[in-house]
Amino acid sequence: MPRTGLKPEEIRQAALEAAEAVIRRHGVERTRIVDIARIVGVNHALLYRHFKDRAALIDAVSERWLARLQDDLGAIAAAEGDPVIRIKQWFTALYRAMRDRRQADPELYHSLRLAHEAGRGFIGKHGAAIRWQLAKLVTAAMQSGQLRDGNPLETAVLLFNAMTAFHHPVMIDEQAGADRQAALASLLDIMTGGLRRQT
Repeated sequence: MPRTGLKPEEIRQAALEAAEAVIRRHGVERTRIVDIARIVGVNHALLYRHFKDRAALIDAVSERWLARLQDDLGAIAAAEGDPVIRIKQWFTALYRAMRDRRQADPELYHSLRLAHEAGRGFIGKHGAAIRWQLAKLVTAAMQSGQLRDGNPLETAVLLFNAMTAFHHPVMIDEQAGADRQAALASLLDIMTGGLRRQT
C-alpha cells in the first residue's frame, strides 16, 4: 500500500478525478501525468502502474464517461413499456448526453473526439455495446408487432447509422450551438414509421 494509504483502485479513481479536473481547466494538451500525481499525492512512477502513458490516462477519463452513458442507455433499454417509445427515448438520451457534454465540458468532449478519431479500442467496444442495447429494443418492438420482422441487429444498425448526425462526435461538434431535439424526434418518427409492420 502506498504512503498515501490509498488502495490501488482508489489511486486509479483519484487519478481519473484529478485528470478530469485538469483537462476541464487546462485542456488535453496541457495535461501531464506528473501534475496528476502531484494532485493525488503520489510519485508519478506509481501512476504508470495504472496507465501506461499520458494518452492512456486521458483515454481512461473518456472511457469512464462512456461507461456511465452506457449504463444510462441500458436502463432505458431494460425498462418496461412501449419499445418504440423507448427507442425514441434511447436516442434522445444519447443525443442529450453528447450535446450536454460538448456544451458543458468542451475540453473533456475534445478528448473524447480525439479518441474517436484515433480509433481507440474502447470507442469500438462502447459502440458495439450500445448497438446491442438498441437491438434488444428492436427485438421487443418486433415481438410486439409494432415493427416488421427482420434481423434485429441489422435493423438496429440501420437506425443507429441513420441517426449519425445526432450522436457522432464530429457532427455534435459542428452543431454545438443548436438544440436539434425537434429534428431528432422528426427523423425518429420517419424511421420508425417506415419500419412499422404493414396491416
